[in-house]
Amino acid sequence: CISCVAGKYSSVGATACLTCRANSYSVAESSQSGCCVSCSAGTYAASTGKCQTCPEYAWSPAGSWSVSNCTCNVGYTASGTTCVACSSGTYKSSLGSQACTSCPVGKSTYGTGSTQASSCLSCAAGTYSDSTMNECVTCPAGKYSDSTRSACIGCPAYSSSPAGSWSVSNCTCNRGACAAGNYSDVSGSTTCKTCGLGKYSSQPLIGSSTCYSCPANSYTSSPGSSNIEACLCNAGFTGQNGGPCSDCSVGQYKSSLGSQACTSCPVGKSTYGTGSTQASDCQCAAGYAPNASSTLGCSQCAAGKYKDFTDNYPCFFCVSGKYSSVGATACLTCRANSYSVAGSSQSGCVCNSGYGATSITEACQACAAGTYSDSTMNECVTCPAGKYSESTQGACTACPVGTTSVAGAMSASECLCGEGYTKSGSSCTACDIGTYKDSIGNSACLPCLGAASCPIGAY
Repeated sequence: CISCVAGKYSSVGATACLTCRANSYSVAESSQSGCCVSCSAGTYAASTGKCQTCPEYAWSPAGSWSVSNCTCNVGYTASGTTCVACSSGTYKSSLGSQACTSCPVGKSTYGTGSTQASSCLSCAAGTYSDSTMNECVTCPAGKYSDSTRSACIGCPAYSSSPAGSWSVSNCTCNRGACAAGNYSDVSGSTTCKTCGLGKYSSQPLIGSSTCYSCPANSYTSSPGSSNIEACLCNAGFTGQNGGPCSDCSVGQYKSSLGSQACTSCPVGKSTYGTGSTQASDCQCAAGYAPNASSTLGCSQCAAGKYKDFTDNYPCFFCVSGKYSSVGATACLTCRANSYSVAGSSQSGCVCNSGYGATSITEACQACAAGTYSDSTMNECVTCPAGKYSESTQGACTACPVGTTSVAGAMSASECLCGEGYTKSGSSCTACDIGTYKDSIGNSACLPCLGAASCPIGAY
């Protein structure tokens, strides 16, 4: 025979098992008397013949005979073999293992285990809930929500709000949230200040309390400048708008803001240094001095003068021993063995006494024996007859009385007795009466022919 299953019974000789009466149960292989009173709701008949309580958060109808008759309560859903509460933002209004139902977008529940749709309440102002969420979440900083929002709304441009803000009125201007050319140094202020001269702002300066300074050596022509190109090179500097700006070179100037090139000073003029700002900075350059009759206002220093700096001063005389050419910025030293008076040109450098040269560019050389040069001469000259000179002499020496020499004599030994004189010891004496000598030399006087007689010293 086959055993009757739990919940059924049979009598002796039965050909089939019968179901126990309503609200009763039996264990397997029961007779009719084994059909006991049914288990109450929330329990089920166990194989032990006793009623067992359904698992936590589960329920069963009265007379249940198996744990499978236990299903999850309202507000709970199956998770494996257990029942868990519906999460925040969901609900379940019936018994069973079905999933919990999500609240509509913008709504949530106050907690877990909600049992009906009415438990879904609108998200409070300052929170939100979208289709991927089961609970209301606080809006982050910079956003807000009034109510029943599936997303927070961003604050207007250049403003912000604290987390959990519930109105656009919670959005206040950021510090520096102003139009280009302006700034704000107070958070939440709606008052913007204009960028001052020499500064600019090219876009709203979020979080900045001031404007940007122009690059070095540039400035703005008016307040409220909105881009770096408004920074113009200062007077005395040149370059593209917005920089970089470089100073005008020596000999140039620029008198206004802007990118225009520096202007060169007129010929003969220059500036003290770089970065000059006006035409009046152009003074007579080195080598030039004021000249009212010149159309340029400055003329070159004359030869013998110099000027080594830029200014409207006159030129200075070169000191003795030095010389200069036209437009000189410094005096040069005369060549060796020569001299000059103050204010001399190169031609004024005269060879010293006893020295000479064939031109003003050649070195002064010592005069050779038989020549001389004095302080008024630039070249060596041959000594005339009757005189002689040894080397480097400023003048020729006259031969002793009674002697003479040919031109270019180089020593006293070349001084010979003249005509009418003869050698007598170390000197020359006049020919005696009745004698004569008609040649230069140390030879003796000759007797006169016939009765001729000449006075002493005649022939």
